[in-house]
Amino acid sequence: MNKLIYKKEDLVELRTKFTKIENIDNIKIATAFISNSDEVKKTLTNLSNNIKNKNNFEIYLSIDFSQKDKFEILSFLENIANVYIIPNLHAKAYYISGKEDFFAFGSSNLTNNGFNNNLELMEINENITKNEIMEFFEYCKNNSTIVTEEIRNSLKEADDISKTIENNLEVKNLYIKIDKIKNDLLKKVSNRPEYKNLEEFYFTEEDYETFNRINSKKRTEDINIRRDKVKEKLLNINKEIIVDIEQKYRLYNHWRKANIIAPSGARPSKYTNNSLEWLGIRYLRREVEEIVKLMRKYDKDDEEFGVNKFTCFQINLSYEENRPIFEIGIFHSVANMAYDRNKVIENLQNNKNGIEQEFEKVIQNLKNQNLKFKSYNAEMKELKEFDIDREDPSEFVNWYLNNVKDKCYSSIMFKYIPNDIRIKTKESIKIEILDKFKILKPLYDLMIG
Repeated sequence: MNKLIYKKEDLVELRTKFTKIENIDNIKIATAFISNSDEVKKTLTNLSNNIKNKNNFEIYLSIDFSQKDKFEILSFLENIANVYIIPNLHAKAYYISGKEDFFAFGSSNLTNNGFNNNLELMEINENITKNEIMEFFEYCKNNSTIVTEEIRNSLKEADDISKTIENNLEVKNLYIKIDKIKNDLLKKVSNRPEYKNLEEFYFTEEDYETFNRINSKKRTEDINIRRDKVKEKLLNINKEIIVDIEQKYRLYNHWRKANIIAPSGARPSKYTNNSLEWLGIRYLRREVEEIVKLMRKYDKDDEEFGVNKFTCFQINLSYEENRPIFEIGIFHSVANMAYDRNKVIENLQNNKNGIEQEFEKVIQNLKNQNLKFKSYNAEMKELKEFDIDREDPSEFVNWYLNNVKDKCYSSIMFKYIPNDIRIKTKESIKIEILDKFKILKPLYDLMIG
């Protein structure tokens, strides 16, 4: 049986599948390009841990397998596998033989873009015989050179030259111009309306484009400066509304100043899949601080238990389906360990304090606001929506219990295109935030169990 895959979620699942095969006898990978990312390293390390004999782990690369950090990449790879260079390699093939045999080939390089961002086409092939696969990789070996110290040293010299070029201001400015051309082209080919007259708006076109698909992966100085500008704009809004939010709604910023902005640090990290596609501020109830501290006290190894496990109000700039957007609303649950979601489900199942009837009243009062409660099942790759304007409020509880479960991210947000007059100035944005918080506060009170 053959299967073609090309959707982003299927490609992500394919890479995850690599690490789930146990008792591996052989691993053979041919990839023209490879990333120096944490995700790729984690995938390869997991494979290495599951193979019986390290000598049966082979990786074939082209001579230009990465634009930079070639020496560092080879140093990592040679600790887990036998690494070969094929000057003209362009194939992308993955063979794992173990408890089950697995073979996939197509356009995806072993990079974050190849298995997460690009539109790729891969075939999972269960019909091809083991002999045919081995013939291909034998051909690769016969046309390759195993990595030697001389090759490593040559690539280190190339890396050093690349860094010198990067530090050249004139060359750097040329790269910035190239990026601008790419970003302008992306806007032309993307299926979204053009920006219109944002010169007088608080958040500019440059602010939104900081989070587009190309820029979200970058770690360059110029893009970090732009991230910091957006961060400061958000913090300036927050500074002028936080007292009202505390007094009217008993909602607060994160207790650590460095964590007021989310994701904290305003930089791509392993916690954001090495991409930064949004930036915002969360507002939480006071007891969250004590709950988080208590959880970490009893489970010190669980570094990921934090404020993202709790329902919060949120404002943010982001990209959604390649469209720039400003949002105000409630983020309810992450996929795993969602503290409030579990409480709400329990309360709904028991109809504690007549909570079903309360939800119906609140949802009824949210009609005519163009709101949808969304739940994305990360495991099934399914998005479910409850359209509040069109659906019967009495059906919300059943919908919630059927769709807002473990593995689901859920939220309800007011969405604004960049040139929406309601978010033109800092003053108008402040008014809009306070107004929308007021509208959503009754739902928030039910969503925290």
